[in-house]
Amino acid sequence: MRFHDAPLLETLTIKLGLECPTDVDVVKWVAKAVDRYVLRKLEFELSWNNEPMRMPNSLYTCETLTKLTLSDNVLVDVPCPVYLPSLHRLYLLNVVYKDEDSHVRLLLGCPVLKRLMVIRHNDVDDNARKFTVKVPSLLELMYMNTCFGDYVDE
Repeated sequence: MRFHDAPLLETLTIKLGLECPTDVDVVKWVAKAVDRYVLRKLEFELSWNNEPMRMPNSLYTCETLTKLTLSDNVLVDVPCPVYLPSLHRLYLLNVVYKDEDSHVRLLLGCPVLKRLMVIRHNDVDDNARKFTVKVPSLLELMYMNTCFGDYVDE
């Protein structure tokens, strides 16, 4: 990323698995792309056993971002204010929320959001007891609450 000088970065996909060293500073990669206003789509999947990773605050005010996917061990710690004026698609897949209102603050800052997908595991504490969605522009909502463990047919 430090050698990237193109005027546009269409998509940045970062997927880190269990074998990835936990000292990798991928948040800097995201921050650089966001701070240069070149990022359109970000997909961030963090499947390691370390503490959830917090995204840079600048992510939540990125004017060019149209699609955002946060997955697994990502901490949704949303500052005030949030303003994502171009975000049309948001995918929150098994993330951890800093507090009960983090997702509410995030959604309030997405005035043109059309598609929202939320997947949560009901046996993992993600710090959100109820999940409120109030987005006037929303056309499509997919909400899934899945369960780990053995399936028991009752």
